[in-house]
Amino acid sequence: MTPRENSPIFLWCHPRSVSSAFERAFLTCSDEFICLHEPLSQAFYYGPEHISPRYVSEPPPILGHATTRSVHSLIFDRQRATDLRRVFVKDMAQFAISKPFQGRSVLSDPADATAALVFPLSSFAKAQHTFLIRDPRKSIPSLYALSIDKDRSGWDSFLPSEAGYAEQVLLFRIVTEVLHLPTVVVDADDLCARPLAALKAYCDAIGVSFTREMCSWQEGPVDTFGTWKGWHDDAERSTGFVKRECADQPRMEGLPESVAKCIDSNIPHFEYLHERRLRF
Repeated sequence: MTPRENSPIFLWCHPRSVSSAFERAFLTCSDEFICLHEPLSQAFYYGPEHISPRYVSEPPPILGHATTRSVHSLIFDRQRATDLRRVFVKDMAQFAISKPFQGRSVLSDPADATAALVFPLSSFAKAQHTFLIRDPRKSIPSLYALSIDKDRSGWDSFLPSEAGYAEQVLLFRIVTEVLHLPTVVVDADDLCARPLAALKAYCDAIGVSFTREMCSWQEGPVDTFGTWKGWHDDAERSTGFVKRECADQPRMEGLPESVAKCIDSNIPHFEYLHERRLRF
């Protein structure tokens, strides 16, 4: 990927992909990066343009960025501000896809790309886009367990639509096939198994400096993680990447049929991106 000086860097993820640990790597470089943690999440769940059905009957909390317009300004206007640090955005790919295109992995017509995105296509073209993936046989059971743990996450139901793989593929295809931009795909297993090599390869690919300090950090709460209670506990308790988080295949026995179907339906999306992953 050819470096694009001072453009925002997006890490597009799906839930439970070890993405908060990846973000912590860039939080160690606060002199070089401004990290924005899932800025589209409030617009997706709570705002007037909300796509998710989760909070329809509940009053939203006090919000700073409840519309895609305000998030767009937060990300792209920073590039014109006096702070010259790069913006690093970690967000879920499905949050960037408009409601009519949720659940789709392909466009029937490239001209639909503008309608498929919550930001202007011209803005997407100014950024660097990267992707983090994890085997759905590992991420989706984790998503299910947390989605029904009301004490921990505040949720009491699992929605297969929140898996996010189809939208991740759709976004990848828009970036590569419509905008014709290079991109980087990182597999979470590779990241956890060889964090130093993975992060160095990633940084080299996007044209930023790598330091060994990115692979470790201090255990403790992260202010920006507080928006979503319970979802980042593992990342806040961590001090670096842990191989066991990704290495072992979880037990599939006893999962509800809806969860098993969700896993099966998302394996082809994962495999599509996995074939295009960064190798190092």
